[in-house]
Amino acid sequence: GSFVVSSHSSTITGDNLGKLVINKLDSASLSTTLQGAEFEVIKYTLSDDESAVETETVTTAENNTTDESGVLKVAVEAGCLYSWEEKAAPDGYVLEEAKNYFIVYNDIVTKADAEALVAKIKNVSGYENINVTYSEETINKTVTNTKKLTGSAQLTIQKTFENGQVLSDAEKAKIT
Repeated sequence: GSFVVSSHSSTITGDNLGKLVINKLDSASLSTTLQGAEFEVIKYTLSDDESAVETETVTTAENNTTDESGVLKVAVEAGCLYSWEEKAAPDGYVLEEAKNYFIVYNDIVTKADAEALVAKIKNVSGYENINVTYSEETINKTVTNTKKLTGSAQLTIQKTFENGQVLSDAEKAKIT
């Protein structure tokens, strides 16, 4: 059978099909999957004269959120540069702020082809220092979120003198 995913202007078919798979987990409990994280995936292409980078957002409201298993799968085109970035954390979690660049390759679009494209994109102003992950056909990423602190957090500072003596509560009360 053939697998075709249609997006705005391009159709990704079996020959140049790649996939981004994000697994969203609780950083304190890696067996806890997180539903409801929203991601933005952007495709980067060079202008015809290779002087500019054009961007196209490939995720929409229908395909940008982790499912009940904490998984988001996005079809991507082999040999094209993409980035993914978390835009909304699951309820009660801290947003993981980082833009992550990646490119997938396969038998038809080789790793050398992918590296050549990235080198050209790095020649464009603003893209010189991007770090790109290369992966064959599928890129699997595990992204963890930390729970937000709830309630009040209290910080206790204990004053200790050089001789190791700790102040008693009565002595602490004298310090202003």
